[in-house]
Amino acid sequence: GRIEGDNDRGSEEYGSVRDGADSGGYLDFGRVYVPPEREAMGPGAPETTVLSHDRVSFSWNAGADALWTSQETYIHEYVASLARGIVATSEDDNNNNNYNNNNNNDYNNYKTNDKGTACPDEHDASYRIHDTIPRNIDVTRNSTATIRGLDANTSYCFLVRAFSKAGIDLGNRILPFRTRPEPVNEWMSVPILEDEPNLPFEAKHGIRINSDDDNNENSNGNTNTDNAYEHDWSWCEHSATRPTGRRGHSLTAIDNQVYVFGGVTLKCLCETIDSSPTGTREKRCSSRNVHSDELFHFDPVTATFNLLETTHDDERPKGREQHSATALANGNILVVGGITGTSSHDAPSIGDDQSQHRLLSDVWRLSHPHRVTTVETRATTHHDDSTTSWPLELIPGQITRHVLSFHGKDSNDVEKERMCVQDVRVRISMEHSCPSAMEYIALAGPRTRSGSVDGFDFLPPQSYHYEVQLYVSSADNLQSPCHPETLNLSFSDHEPESILSRSRIPTHGDFRPASGLAARFRGIHFDDDEPWELSIAQRSPTQSENITGTLLDWQLILDVTPCEAKAKWKRLPSPPASFAPRRLHSSVAVGDSLFVSGGFGRVNGSGADRPLDDLWRLDSDSDSDFVSFIELRASPRDKTMTMYGQVALLGPFGLLGYGGVRSRGPRSQGKDLWLWNIFEKEWMSVPVEHGGDAAAPLVNDKIPYGRYLSSIGLLDSDTLRQIYNIDGPWPMAMTFGGDGAFLHNGYNDDYGFMTNSLFDDVWILSAGAIATNSSVQNQRRRDHCHWRQLPTSTSFRIWNDTCGWNSAATRGICRWDEILIRAWCLEQYQSFYLS
Repeated sequence: GRIEGDNDRGSEEYGSVRDGADSGGYLDFGRVYVPPEREAMGPGAPETTVLSHDRVSFSWNAGADALWTSQETYIHEYVASLARGIVATSEDDNNNNNYNNNNNNDYNNYKTNDKGTACPDEHDASYRIHDTIPRNIDVTRNSTATIRGLDANTSYCFLVRAFSKAGIDLGNRILPFRTRPEPVNEWMSVPILEDEPNLPFEAKHGIRINSDDDNNENSNGNTNTDNAYEHDWSWCEHSATRPTGRRGHSLTAIDNQVYVFGGVTLKCLCETIDSSPTGTREKRCSSRNVHSDELFHFDPVTATFNLLETTHDDERPKGREQHSATALANGNILVVGGITGTSSHDAPSIGDDQSQHRLLSDVWRLSHPHRVTTVETRATTHHDDSTTSWPLELIPGQITRHVLSFHGKDSNDVEKERMCVQDVRVRISMEHSCPSAMEYIALAGPRTRSGSVDGFDFLPPQSYHYEVQLYVSSADNLQSPCHPETLNLSFSDHEPESILSRSRIPTHGDFRPASGLAARFRGIHFDDDEPWELSIAQRSPTQSENITGTLLDWQLILDVTPCEAKAKWKRLPSPPASFAPRRLHSSVAVGDSLFVSGGFGRVNGSGADRPLDDLWRLDSDSDSDFVSFIELRASPRDKTMTMYGQVALLGPFGLLGYGGVRSRGPRSQGKDLWLWNIFEKEWMSVPVEHGGDAAAPLVNDKIPYGRYLSSIGLLDSDTLRQIYNIDGPWPMAMTFGGDGAFLHNGYNDDYGFMTNSLFDDVWILSAGAIATNSSVQNQRRRDHCHWRQLPTSTSFRIWNDTCGWNSAATRGICRWDEILIRAWCLEQYQSFYLS
């Protein structure tokens, strides 16, 4: 393995112990010694900050020796070594002192946490030196090391030894660890949390329901009413909080929020019949396949669906399937085309005849329902207390407080609707003669209120005016010597380094606060008139101290989002007549432009559907209702591996194809994932862990059944990886629904639709093996993206003249693969049909 320290030095090979002044920092252990007058306390306990199948990173401080300043006891550098670990048995556990030493008092904790990995003592010859790491000049910063090239699923022992400048051994620490298993591609079924199903009123109140195929008479001719409901209405049962099974819908993921629109689904339509002569009320129900106009939101954190209501009942697109719904860079979603029924009903029925279907060419804009707006305020320009002089003097032995609000901010910052806090960031600037005298820094939210906001009654959470500690001093730090400093600190839950990892308050940097900000303030109502309060507590000075401090400025930054998300639709101007109505087309966004290619359409609006080979660019403005349609010269598309109803996900790994149907039906279970290298233009099959019976490895419920006209989207956040227990920084793909094309209990219509074959399941794919083995990622990004995006490059000029925005250009051929590469370079990951 290779180790990388703060000095960014390393060796691809194991180091060796060498003598002499020119030994390159390596030590002669025969000449080092521990001073007899004190016990070596060694470095602080190392912690793993990154652990994968082939790499590990460590962080540690100087421990109890941090404040020693004499030449003999001041830690000058560390020597990092690695050895293979030993899997301990029960007998080993009873004799773990064989692997312990006085300088490693926390070893038992390490051993327990590492599931029985034991380590040899520090003198064992199995430790191989990797490098020396100088101690950081900033005593508040930890030392770090990264080791690469490790074997997967293997036990190791990390040894860090501290030495003075004279080569005195100041102690050591040993940390056992085990690398993670080799990454795999693995499906996970997501159980959906939902309310109880909506049952027909009569079923809930004991009123009999008959279906068209009802036949509950027993052998004596009597009607069995005891289980009538179990048999009759269960197929008609549905939930108001999750979508029914469907196919041909769209799935759009924006900032790990998922939106599902439209699709073909099965709906239950009932009518009440007065039966005679008994007068019994009966309800006869039948199923109908319809084009849905529903918009659902899926939150992968809570695994819940929510049906989004429209802001205007007359402003929503007609129910449809096989359309496109693509997120632009500005966060809006453009819905283009699709197929619907001829009925004027909100959910047009599907017939058995193509004449009852209508292709669409309309374009709709959906404003991001969970859009995030950033608002900020700062003390130097917007402090509320007019009686407070500024900068603000910090009083020793007391708590100094200051309040800020967002009052008077531009009304355009936050739209006139009820908004709630999603994230909080704080920046603080101060001068202080003795930073170690500060006991804590805290932020408090708005004060508790009750009543209603915009007519919405609510009970405020306890988060209101509850203090969150940004910084908390240790008892040792409060006794540290005073040194005047200027401090510039930023606090956010998203920073990798915690402020608690520092032994003293740092002078600058970005840190995770001592307590979580979002955990306390997320979800509270945002009101620009309500004040937020910063508190700074200081200890009292001693007789010999003169503690002074000044708060120069502090800034509060909030991300707010609508408290109640709604669907805000807007129909955009109609396309030109040359833009044919279509379905199953490919739509890819590059910036705020949408490229629409191919699909199936009809010549002059009549006859059978035929493949289209055109290419259009749609340019829209988020601030207006304008959209322009520019027809481009299309290059021939590579049809290799493209199957009917196959969806694709453009992600950091390349282009992932999923599902699809062939003449013999959908692709086999476990064999429906393919990866397209967008640079080398080749497909390869993607293996997945099936987890099934070895005798029938692909017939199990651990992976999705084969399907077509499904949907797929990209999820990528550390929070989701933790929730779904994904060991590694791999991207995740989410799928929902699709058509299984089952042969039983079904019939074909002209578009291949079969009843009772629509899925309503949610799956998440952990793409570990794809992400690790893909040749497309980091090197490809360096090789192909930078020069493409330079405005002065030839590539950029050609792009503008063929696919881009040079309206005066004589257009050459716009290549589809160049569109994909441009979107990939912009990290504009999205899903679409492979047409």
